[in-house]
Amino acid sequence: MQVFRQGALLCIKGPVTPWTKAAAKEEMPVSTNLPTSPMQSILMIQKSMMVCLLFLLVSLPACILVVDEDDLYDDNLHGSRWRLNVVVYLGRSYTVPRGEIYTVNFDSRHSLLGRADCNDYDASYDLTLLGGIRIDDIYVTDGYCGGQTLEDLFLDGLEHARSYNVQRDALTIRSRGDDYVLYFYRD
Repeated sequence: MQVFRQGALLCIKGPVTPWTKAAAKEEMPVSTNLPTSPMQSILMIQKSMMVCLLFLLVSLPACILVVDEDDLYDDNLHGSRWRLNVVVYLGRSYTVPRGEIYTVNFDSRHSLLGRADCNDYDASYDLTLLGGIRIDDIYVTDGYCGGQTLEDLFLDGLEHARSYNVQRDALTIRSRGDDYVLYFYRD
């Protein structure tokens, strides 16, 4: 197959295929490996598609499991009631004084209810992968509970919660960096 110019005309000597026409327009040398029949053209296209498909498969990242957070459910947590025993804040432990009551009740999939000394509270929560928890929208009644109580530490610990762990009758809720650690027993 030859491509040559005769005056203003571009001439192709040999079989004409889409590749030879494109090569003639670009005035590039034509490869002798170009298909000469429709069947060879189809096979070449199929081969090109297989190479592209292989490239896509190899270049795709590993499979990622996507779990909607609404699908996360923990039988040990949902429907359970817990009473606070100890709050650790910045490494210092505070045991719940006699007469004060701090509870968490995981009432439904996203509702957290409880008592913070003399006040009631409710909040929403979401579980995340690998034992993560987010507690948001904490609403507290505004009763005065007296002198020093653990109410603020307790509620701040819930608000900063990032992980939880249930082992038998013990629940631990931790903040990022363990600034707050709340220890509960099953109520």
